[in-house]
Amino acid sequence: MRMSGMTVAGTILVLALSGCGGGKGAQRGAAKGSAAVRAARVDMEQGGFSRATVHVVLVVDNQTNKALTIQGAEIETSFAGGGADGEGDAPSDGQTFKGAMQPSGRASVDPGGTAEIPVEVELVYPSEPGAFMAFTKPSVQRLKVVGTVQSSAGALPINDETDFPTPKLLQGQVKEAQMSSVDDGAAGEVTLELVLFNPNPFPVKADVWNMKITVADKDLKEVDVGQAETVLPNAGVAYSESFKIDQENWGPDYKQVLKRSAVSWKVVGSIKVGDVTYPSEASGEMKFHR
Repeated sequence: MRMSGMTVAGTILVLALSGCGGGKGAQRGAAKGSAAVRAARVDMEQGGFSRATVHVVLVVDNQTNKALTIQGAEIETSFAGGGADGEGDAPSDGQTFKGAMQPSGRASVDPGGTAEIPVEVELVYPSEPGAFMAFTKPSVQRLKVVGTVQSSAGALPINDETDFPTPKLLQGQVKEAQMSSVDDGAAGEVTLELVLFNPNPFPVKADVWNMKITVADKDLKEVDVGQAETVLPNAGVAYSESFKIDQENWGPDYKQVLKRSAVSWKVVGSIKVGDVTYPSEASGEMKFHR
């Protein structure tokens, strides 16, 4: 199988554990008359909040005058700290995660050409909640990649870094808040349209979204939603909460609220996913539709 700018198909052998992916590395090429390897990107295969299986994609650049046969690759990866936005340190546990591949058939790179080599690695995230939150704070972590690609020209070393997009926390969103007149103007009704949104390219199972709903600075309702809810990739699960503004729910001064043209609202609470619990808050103002 001959290749020029194509993916080297191979049987992937996982040698150790580790995380998640989709990031890119810097574009660099081999010097004329030589061959070199760089880390191009990380492709997500299966994600999660504790670990992910990824393909670390290496690029072999053959600038020699002979075809280069790829015989295999072995790499060791580790998180090297915050990436593009410059925030965040590498996890303090210093874990490394290994991977290897062997081509399933003859794989070669033409002179002047390049080929991609996907190496499967399982990345493990920090398990302590505080460390996990720190790990996910930057939008990307740098992933250090060291190892060799075995070729007909000998062992081609790699010592590079590429971006690894960190998993994102589920988001508690208020899509719409409205207040309307009911019971011929004798009471009001508040309706909140809520969404638990998953910004990740993989499904996430929520434990619970707990929230306290406040209207005009008065706490009116505390509710749990999203219990054991699996939220699909880049999608959300919708919920609706409504309640009356009347004497029973508000108190004797409820008519003062009914005189307003606009009313403030706030939704404050927390979202729990596995061992991680973090705050969620949204606020705004809704018009009173009479």
